[in-house]
Amino acid sequence: MTQANVSRVAGSRVGSFVGDHRAEAAITASLVALCVALTFLSPYFLTAANIRNLFDQSAVLGIVVVGQMMVILTGGIDLSVGAIMGISGVVLGTVILELGLVAGIFAALLTGLFVGSVNGALVGKAKLAPFIVTLGVMAICRSLSYVTSGVKSIIGFPPELREIASASTFIVPNFVLFFVGTFIIFGLALSRTKFGRFVYSIGSNEEATRLSGVNVAFFKALPYALCGLLCGLAVIVRTSRLMAVEPDLGTGMELDAIAACVVGGASLMGGRGTMYGAFIGVLLIAVLRNGLNLLGVSPYWQGAALGTIIILSVLTERLTRERS
Repeated sequence: MTQANVSRVAGSRVGSFVGDHRAEAAITASLVALCVALTFLSPYFLTAANIRNLFDQSAVLGIVVVGQMMVILTGGIDLSVGAIMGISGVVLGTVILELGLVAGIFAALLTGLFVGSVNGALVGKAKLAPFIVTLGVMAICRSLSYVTSGVKSIIGFPPELREIASASTFIVPNFVLFFVGTFIIFGLALSRTKFGRFVYSIGSNEEATRLSGVNVAFFKALPYALCGLLCGLAVIVRTSRLMAVEPDLGTGMELDAIAACVVGGASLMGGRGTMYGAFIGVLLIAVLRNGLNLLGVSPYWQGAALGTIIILSVLTERLTRERS
């Protein structure tokens, strides 16, 4: 089998998933049904302030989900996304206060990229299990976040930082542009480039992809590096909104990111899923959390609701795969 053949096979596979909208249609219908129900249950759901709040809550998670989705498509998983956000946030805050805004932004992005590249090298080159690698990196990064910050919040940022996400471009808030733009850019990359075809191919059949001459180690590692970079970007957007960095920033983000991907139709076995599905998955989780808050449901029950959704989504995906 030649590389060209695998590219055509992977390309047709991408096309089939893009063309087959059954999973995406189902999750979109679920989102619409949930929105309709909440409209009747709460008079505050469709207010302009709440809609803006929904996108505000979705922006940071959405950027992280894009990275997590690419990793899952290769058949991997990244449990360190929240901890990468934590260490990137501490670096962002520290460098901004010492060297200025531009230096802090570059430092945060490079920190995320570096940690993601370490994950990628250990998974792609050293061929270690993604679960173990990212679990270990999660523990290391979280510890470094606490140590380097002194377990204290970092504040006192220049007002220019707030403009990055809070300002508007053509009346659209910048955090919405970051959110939607990230999905569009990487969605096109997955569906229309060799990178995307190889990612799907690795997730579908890694050995066949390797035998075709594709540099599997590189294309398996690259999504982890990009995921780390996007975690750095998510921290910048989040800090721009709140103007503070806490050492425990990003705690629990890995669960929400994985949930959004799975709910959006991605297979944890790899090779199946689309950015559109992940996008709708992010919105569904945000609407669910928002609706539960509006209805006065205890936040302690929200985790149970999210966990139930994950299990049901995986079960549905498994049953669908067995029937096909």
